[in-house]
Amino acid sequence: MYNGQPDLVAWFTSRPAEPATTPTSQASATTSGVAGAWSCVWDPTRDNDWHNDVECFDGTTRFRPNLLSDIAQVDESQMRAAGDEYEAYLNAGGTPDIPAS
Repeated sequence: MYNGQPDLVAWFTSRPAEPATTPTSQASATTSGVAGAWSCVWDPTRDNDWHNDVECFDGTTRFRPNLLSDIAQVDESQMRAAGDEYEAYLNAGGTPDIPAS
């Protein structure tokens, strides 16, 4: 838990690999845990850099993109929206910007 919020990454990765049953009118109706279907969730770090507080994974690859880097101070709602947009980009066939280790 972080600030009273559940650990969404653990929740998503513990889900069985089956299609999502939520209606497509709700945000992020993707499949969880299935290789090839990207999920990006707000998962804050403790490094005082809000630009990497979204984690993306597709069942095999996990990384933190650097989002909204042109904005000095971002908040949770901005990062969640940017994560949703980046997830849609990846699921439409976009290339992930995986930082070099």
